[in-house]
Amino acid sequence: MEAARCYRLAGRPAEAESCYLRAGRVGEAAACWEERGDLLRAALVLAVHGEQEHVRQAAVLATAARTRDDNQRLRRDIVLALCGDRLGTGGRRLPALLTDLERDLPDTHGRAVLVEWAVLAADTLGRHDLSAALHAAAHRGGDRGAATRWRAWAERTLGGSAGIPH
Repeated sequence: MEAARCYRLAGRPAEAESCYLRAGRVGEAAACWEERGDLLRAALVLAVHGEQEHVRQAAVLATAARTRDDNQRLRRDIVLALCGDRLGTGGRRLPALLTDLERDLPDTHGRAVLVEWAVLAADTLGRHDLSAALHAAAHRGGDRGAATRWRAWAERTLGGSAGIPH
């Protein structure tokens, strides 16, 4: 935990989060982002990695997060839908939201982060079909890094990749 503490003090929340998650300390992983003012990222960590109480906290944080643009609103919607589905209060909203997102993926500078969050949410529910569709949509939309992210995801999740689905 010394490494996590050092990363946290150095203002490197991603590295601190990784250390805390490896140790099973979900709340502390999320706190790294909350301390930096990134309530949405903290909520994502809790929603993806946490148990029921963490997921409830994630919904509260995501609701409280200030959103400045459409990309952030979509990320908030992803977190809230994931929370609802994990808690059984969302009426299985996440698959519908991600299907709409795949169809209408915005062409923004934050598209890669949006897809990353959507894929994490889909994978949390075991919906790898939605994850693959999101990667394909990013690739079709001209996202230069989509193929690289697809290969890494497919290797990690599916054990291999023959190519990006269309």
